[in-house]
Amino acid sequence: MKNNKSNNKTTFKVLGYYEEYFVDNKFVGTKPSEFDGERTLGWFGRKTSFATEDIILERGKKIKTGVKYFTYLQQLCGKFEGSQEDKINAIQQSQAWKLRAKSTS
Repeated sequence: MKNNKSNNKTTFKVLGYYEEYFVDNKFVGTKPSEFDGERTLGWFGRKTSFATEDIILERGKKIKTGVKYFTYLQQLCGKFEGSQEDKINAIQQSQAWKLRAKSTS
């Protein structure tokens, strides 16, 4: 399923999705996730919950039962899709702000 709520303006192959978990505004860990078509990626798709059972994250991290946490849904991108010319144009556009900043100083 294609994600129309992505902030990603270029074309990258989407390898999957994951959730970032935070407790007391501190990053705790990540966990692979399925794409939820109703949820927006990043900050605007943030969900706050209380753990009803222990949540086991990657690298052995754990959120204990009863702890308030929030998550962001993120996408994991891989290879840029497009021709070599498209890649060069995308890189030039992403760096254009640096050139404008140097020309004004």
